[in-house]
Formats: sequence, structure tokens, C-alpha cells
Amino acid sequence: MQPEAAYFFSLDGMRTALFVFDPADTSQLPRLTEPAFRELKARVSMCPVMNLDDLTAGLARLH
Repeated sequence: MQPEAAYFFSLDGMRTALFVFDPADTSQLPRLTEPAFRELKARVSMCPVMNLDDLTAGLARLH
């Protein structure tokens, strides 16, 4: 994995790592997450986010 950023902290009493990725295609997500599931027995949560340009472009497509 080559995240753009990585943060490590405690959340709800558990060790937590937050990795920021910018995949060109969301089909890449299993390749990024499966090793953590299998090898680390980790819980993985994903939260898609966007920047202002992405939000503006998406909102423009609503009309």
C-alpha cells in the first residue's frame, strides 16, 4: 500500500490507523483492504470523501 497520508491514534480504546488513498478506480479497494482483513485480522472501515472540485462537479450533474 502506498497511501498519500497515514495517521496512527487510539479510537474507542483500540489502536487505529487511518490511511488516505486516492484510487483511480474504486475496484482497487479490495486489493488495498483484503491483506489487512486476512493477515492482520483487522476491522476495516471505509469512508469516501471528495474535495471541493469533486463536489462542485457532482452537484452540477444533478441538473
